[in-house]
Amino acid sequence: MMGSMMRRAMIAGESTYTAEVLVVGGGGGGGGGQTNNYAAGGGGGGGLIRDAAFVLTPGTTYAVTIGSGGAGGAAGNNVGTVGGDSVFATMTTATGGGRGGAGSGSASNGGNGGCGGGAGGAPSGTGGTGSIGFNGGAYGTGSNAPYRGGGGGGMSAVGAVGNSGTGNGGAGVTYNGVTYAGGGGGGIYATSGQSAGTGGSGGGGNGGVGGSSPSAGSAGTANTGGGGGGGGTGSSGTGSAGGNGGSGVVAIRYSGDASATAAFTGTWSTSTAGGFTTHTLTSSGTFTA
Repeated sequence: MMGSMMRRAMIAGESTYTAEVLVVGGGGGGGGGQTNNYAAGGGGGGGLIRDAAFVLTPGTTYAVTIGSGGAGGAAGNNVGTVGGDSVFATMTTATGGGRGGAGSGSASNGGNGGCGGGAGGAPSGTGGTGSIGFNGGAYGTGSNAPYRGGGGGGMSAVGAVGNSGTGNGGAGVTYNGVTYAGGGGGGIYATSGQSAGTGGSGGGGNGGVGGSSPSAGSAGTANTGGGGGGGGTGSSGTGSAGGNGGSGVVAIRYSGDASATAAFTGTWSTSTAGGFTTHTLTSSGTFTA
C-alpha cells in the first residue's frame, strides 16, 4: 500500500504497543572539485537513531520530519551543504550528514554532521566529525596526483583517506534488510589507472572521475541518508560538481497488526513480512497510531 494522502485503517486495538523506530537524517552533499587541480571530498551519511521499543498509543498523532539531502557543491572549489535533520516525535534528532570539502584552501576541510564529510584533495584537508556515526576521511599524504578527496563517514565505518588511500565512503548500517547512511566517495584528479572513491553501502554516491571532461559526483540514494560523491577534476577542463546527498527516512516496524488505527499525512508506504508491519515515511507529515 502506498499513498500521499491520509489513510486510516481500523484494526482491533490495544491500549499501547511497542515498535522499532528508525530515524535517518539526510546525507551531506559532496564538495565541488577545483579547476585543474584538487578533487573534492564525499558527503557524510545522515545520522541514524534507533529506538527498539518506542511506546505508541492508539489515536495519538506523532510529528514526522524528514531531512532533505544536502546540495552538492558547485564546480570550482565549492563545499557541499549539510544534510537536513530528521525527527520522529520525542526521539533524539537524527542529524544530517556533514558536507564534503572542496578542492583546496580552507574550504578543503570536511564538515561535521551525523557522519562527517570527507576532505578535499589538498594536503591540509581534514575530515569532518560524526556526532552519531563515524568521521570523514582526511586528504592523506603525498604531493603528487591522484589528489583524491576523502570519503564521507558512514554509520558503521570511517571514510577512507583520500590521496594515499581509496577515498571510499564509509559503510552504513543495516536493519531489517535495508542499509542506511553510507558515506559518499571522494572525487579524483585525472590520472591513468586510478579510480575515484566508491560510495559506502547504504546509499553513498560515487566520487567524480577526472579527465579532460571531469564527471560530477553521484547523488546519494533517496530515503537512505547516503552522502553525495565528491566532484572530480582534471589536468585540462574545469572541476566538476559534487553529488547531492540522499534524503532521510523514518521507518516504524511492529509485530502483527498491533495498532487500533493507523493514519498518515505526507508520503508513506506500508509492507508486511514475517509477521511484522513496517510503515516507511519518506516526507514530512504525521503518523497516527
